[in-house]
Amino acid sequence: MNRVSMPTRLPAPAWESLEPRLLLSTAYTPGDDVILYWNQVAMDALLADSQAEAPQQGGPTPASRAAAIVFAAMADAYAAVTGEFEPYLVDGTCPQADVLAAVSQSAHDTLSALFSDQRPAFDDALDDVLEAVPDGQAEQKGVTFGASVAGEILGARENDNADAAVAYTLRGVLGSYAVDPLHLDQTPLTPGWGRVTPYAIESSTQFGPPPFPALTSEDYAAVFNEVKAVGAADAETADRDGDGVPDRTPEQTEIGLFWAYDSGLGTPMRLYDQVLVAVADQQDNTVGQNARLFGLAFLAMADAGITAWQAKYEYDVWRPVLGIRYAAVDGNSDTFEETDWTPLGAPDHLGGTPFTPPFPSYTSGHATFGGALFEVLRRFYGTDEIAFSLTSEETGTTRQYDTLSQPQQENLLSRLYLGVHWRSDQVEGDIDGVEIGEYVYDHVYTPTPARLDSLATCDVPGLPKGAVT
Repeated sequence: MNRVSMPTRLPAPAWESLEPRLLLSTAYTPGDDVILYWNQVAMDALLADSQAEAPQQGGPTPASRAAAIVFAAMADAYAAVTGEFEPYLVDGTCPQADVLAAVSQSAHDTLSALFSDQRPAFDDALDDVLEAVPDGQAEQKGVTFGASVAGEILGARENDNADAAVAYTLRGVLGSYAVDPLHLDQTPLTPGWGRVTPYAIESSTQFGPPPFPALTSEDYAAVFNEVKAVGAADAETADRDGDGVPDRTPEQTEIGLFWAYDSGLGTPMRLYDQVLVAVADQQDNTVGQNARLFGLAFLAMADAGITAWQAKYEYDVWRPVLGIRYAAVDGNSDTFEETDWTPLGAPDHLGGTPFTPPFPSYTSGHATFGGALFEVLRRFYGTDEIAFSLTSEETGTTRQYDTLSQPQQENLLSRLYLGVHWRSDQVEGDIDGVEIGEYVYDHVYTPTPARLDSLATCDVPGLPKGAVT
């Protein structure tokens, strides 16, 4: 087997020279699919925000909240106008409204509230839509109703504890979280996120994991020795496990990087969105199917983030880089310290070096987000047997999948290959995510047996009731 050494710095990512509006493989117009059009606008906003000097929704947790708000508003607006499925939150109906106007206004207003620094871009996007909508009462009702939906969704999240200041002090206890020793300027991210009001699940602990393995246990020794070998920076050439071959294959390295989407790429929400777009395109979704699917997926992932962060700061488990460097004092005879051990690390596209994310290890946000996403997809289409391809901006490579379980497993293992998570983080996070995806699918955006075309009123404040003429 040829041994390939890792470069000290990763090559420039394929996306680096592209304009944000060109990052997605297909440019959608409102006439093609209004959901995918605003999806593109929203993902561009996440990307720009992640590269800003002062991000407004920085990090995976605020980004997941923002995405859930935007896509819930669009899905609710679409549902209230068309009657294809039950809205998540909005009670009103407006079947006489223009659906493009209603969905677009709801997207515009939520995005403008969440990413106010980018409002001119959202104004331009809305203008592009409304120019294609015939003038008249249907357009007026769509605009007004869409604004009402956005206000209702935003209002419901106004006091959800996302902005609550929560004091967090490093415990200083053996096995507890501490900042990455290679990046001592880190600040723990959103330590109070487990207190954020969930969207669809009952509480942040409804689907929580069991306790992390005790440091002195055989289970801990197993996950310790695995990540020590496969997650090290030099694992493509080293043989720490003594089996006579390098500990990490080049493909495993690619998988780790392919699914990363850390600093500067818009958080994992953009990556998982690209999965949604790829599958929706492959399945030839209707606009209504996309409204419902994206609403379900982002609500599930928002609740997945709340669940994962509750576990992270409840169990407060150290990351592999600390556990491996301080193994001499962990009380386990089957673990051995390596005081200069360095993980492959999460890539930083903001000019820094690969890093360990700034929050406790257990459970994995990536695995929990991914479990929720892929379970929603399975439930939505009624099968795991969906073949699609996905291109990552991290690596510029395209991977082919025959089932939904294949990318789900890659996503699960990716953080292990980067050396920033224990396998327990990944497995338990994925289990939680799947359970969340199941619950959200069963309780939100359920299809309705009949459309609302027969309704003669538009139940929205500020608009006259009656049929559109």
